[in-house]
Formats: sequence, structure tokens, C-alpha cells
Amino acid sequence: SFVRALACNTEVVAYWEARGITANTLYKYHVGYSSEEVITAITRAPDPADRVPWQTLEDVALVNHGRPAFWNHTVFPYRHWKTRQIVQMQGRLVGDCGTDNRWKGLGTRSKLGTRSLNAMLWGEEELLDYFRRPRRDGLTYSFVLEGIPDALTLRQNEIHALSIVGNQNLKVHTRHLRHLD
Repeated sequence: SFVRALACNTEVVAYWEARGITANTLYKYHVGYSSEEVITAITRAPDPADRVPWQTLEDVALVNHGRPAFWNHTVFPYRHWKTRQIVQMQGRLVGDCGTDNRWKGLGTRSKLGTRSLNAMLWGEEELLDYFRRPRRDGLTYSFVLEGIPDALTLRQNEIHALSIVGNQNLKVHTRHLRHLD
């Protein structure tokens, strides 16, 4: 799986730790790593019950034109707020890649990614549970940030945070969260 691949890739874990995100935080939030080796392992697992057919990977856009869609990317799952099932994924190229195109999503053509990343909040699956829990200080709040790494940094410091894709979508998410007032 992507999570196991991240655990085995000390270089990628070291990259995120240098940015202030611990390995425990990455594992807690099921952050993974995608490479050709991961896709090969998924499709050729020794136990037939563990194998995923190539067509299924194409259907959910994890493979695109014969290559992993998130090759050399850290992969962040987005979960449905009610079902907690993965409904979208976002990947970030690892390291200093010298490009502004470091992030990518599955897109809506994927049978998995039926919702656009622009309409989603990373971490929304925990939101209602979080607001129902009593807090020592009596306050219940969450920060909405642009970027999953920033949200992970706050969460590992026990501050609840969500992430949006790009700050241009703030108005969409303000309407999305209005019911929590």
C-alpha cells in the first residue's frame, strides 16, 4: 500500500520531517507514497486476494496511460465526511522539484474522485466528531488553511485544522461550513 511504501522510504520521510511533520503524524493520517514499485506490488501481489487488477487502477486514475498517476509523489487521501471512505487523493512531488506544478489530484474522471478537490476540505471526515467533543477551554474551533502540510503541522500540535486546495476556493468552503455555526 501507499502507506507502507512511505514507511519504507526513509528519504521521503526525512523530507517531511525536515519540514516539521513527524513520521508518526504522516502514518496517523494515512499519508502514503506512490512509485512504480508500489503499483507493481499491488498488481502482482503473491496472494491473488491481495492483487488489484490493472483496469481497477485505471478506473480510479491511479494509473494513467500505463504509468502511476502519482509517480514519486507523497499521497494524501481525502475522505467523505460521513462514510470516511477515500473519495479523492492529492499528490505532491517530493523534494525541491523546481516547478510550480508540485501538486496534482485524481480529477473527476476517476471513479474514485467523483468530487473535485476544489470542492473538498482535507480532514472534513473528522470535523463533526471534533466539534462534538468537549474542550477544556470551552472553545471549539478549527483553522482552515491552504495546504495539507500546514494542517498536519497544526494537528500534530493538537490544534484542529482543515485544508483547502488554493485560497481562491475560500468562498466555496465558507458556504460549505456555514452549517457549523
